[in-house]
Amino acid sequence: MSKSLPKLMILLLALALVGAVGCKKPVDTTPVADTAPTQDAVEETADDDAVDVDDNAGWEEEKPVVEEPVPPTLAQLNGQLQTAYFDFDKFELSDATRATIQANAGLINDNPDYGVVVGGHCDERGTLEYNISLGEKRARAVRDYLSALGVDRSRVRIVTYGEERPADRGHGESAWAKNRRAEFKFE
Repeated sequence: MSKSLPKLMILLLALALVGAVGCKKPVDTTPVADTAPTQDAVEETADDDAVDVDDNAGWEEEKPVVEEPVPPTLAQLNGQLQTAYFDFDKFELSDATRATIQANAGLINDNPDYGVVVGGHCDERGTLEYNISLGEKRARAVRDYLSALGVDRSRVRIVTYGEERPADRGHGESAWAKNRRAEFKFE
């Protein structure tokens, strides 16, 4: 049986080789049609698919970006208000005091969304009661002048501090002059 095994193997190998190589698929000999479109066909199709379009459709004229100004903060506005100063034991408005109040009135009128507090202050001379009263008279005088300048009275609130909140804690004329004042604050 040992002699027949190699012969059998050779025979099987030969059959497999003939089967693989010997069977060719028939070749299709039909001529292939030219499938590339002609120039006329392309133009005709393009004309059929064409859509009338405005040359500017979809494109808007570019408008410059205008940034809205950012309104100042309350702290920034308060930093622009000036302090009005008074003479010793007086609540009448000097020319310098009027000029300061006029500048503040412009800022107050330009910002109608805010009210303003006017605080009347005094130096340390005089009794506590007297200075409270004098501080109130100073604040009222400022409010009345603001009203004359066109500021709505309902937007102005007055307070008096008398000598309780000095701007300068010194005990001489230069310190006292800084303490006789009306301060403005937006709210």
